[in-house]
Amino acid sequence: MKTTYTKETRSKAKVVCRLFDSRYRLAILVLIILPFLLASCGLKPLYYDGIYHGRVIDSKSNEPIEGAVVLGVWYKEFWTAGGTIREFYDTRETVTDENGEFKVWGMGPRVMTFLEGMYVVVLKVGYENVGLRSWESLKNSIYYRDRVKWDGGKAVIPLDKWNIEQRRKRFSVRVGAIPDEKQRLLLDEISKEKAEIKKQP
Repeated sequence: MKTTYTKETRSKAKVVCRLFDSRYRLAILVLIILPFLLASCGLKPLYYDGIYHGRVIDSKSNEPIEGAVVLGVWYKEFWTAGGTIREFYDTRETVTDENGEFKVWGMGPRVMTFLEGMYVVVLKVGYENVGLRSWESLKNSIYYRDRVKWDGGKAVIPLDKWNIEQRRKRFSVRVGAIPDEKQRLLLDEISKEKAEIKKQP
């Protein structure tokens, strides 16, 4: 049996097709624009934070420094009209092994996140420290870009041995606005440093 359509039916079908077509175009437009809108406020639709590899060495002898504390710090960063707002997220701590090597495990894959890459602190009693700074800044900051060498994805970080006067003048290494239990190894190393300095005349 042959189906026949009235003018009214055909007219309704055209309206539905146009409506579907306009919604389809709108959906595509939203999918194209949305990532840019999210990025403009710091939100990342997809983000992966892997393993951070490094090696800490004496800047003069190139010998590995064992037992250096490496603190990884993560923040969420929100972009606003008034500037960037940073909010503490989490930390992970480790110490270098006999070869001066360390690994800090990142936060892994994230979806729809404001999480930024790792900030790092490195401290060993008797040596200069790496103050809180982004991992990426080890590649491009004025002080570190010529000092830190990269072996693939591994940062080779040289530390100068400091005399007692330099150590006395050291700025606080403790990371502010972070609970003590989230930087326990770092605080222990700071205590060792202070105890050594007190013993000196």
